[in-house]
Amino acid sequence: VPKIGAFKKAGEQQLSQQRFAEAIQSFEGALRLDSANTEIRSLLEIARNSVGQFKRAQELAEAAAAKADQKDFEAAHELVVQAGVAAAPAQAGAGGGRGRGGFGAPALPAGSYLVKVTVDGKVIGTKTIVVEADSIQ
Repeated sequence: VPKIGAFKKAGEQQLSQQRFAEAIQSFEGALRLDSANTEIRSLLEIARNSVGQFKRAQELAEAAAAKADQKDFEAAHELVVQAGVAAAPAQAGAGGGRGRGGFGAPALPAGSYLVKVTVDGKVIGTKTIVVEADSIQ
């Protein structure tokens, strides 16, 4: 069982560092040793979902850059905001909440954040987000 713990610990660390492919490998390694472990299955699901969320965020960011190139800065700004929201759940627990990390810690400390949207070094918009104990507004 110590090897299962090592796989789990490595996977959790990789997940917290957004090294999703490695986390998936670690959790799959643990499941090969204990296929009935529901906690590891849940962590594997989080890692797999995170990959999809970051791919979606990347697609939205690329679309925002295209809108900025077309001088449609309002649409670019909205797409960047959507990209940030799409990426945020990747750090969340299995429930899909936005503000709470999968390991009991907030993904971002509570407070207000000014997000500047830049394209090629030029600020095209700003947005203030408020992070509460377990949500982003």
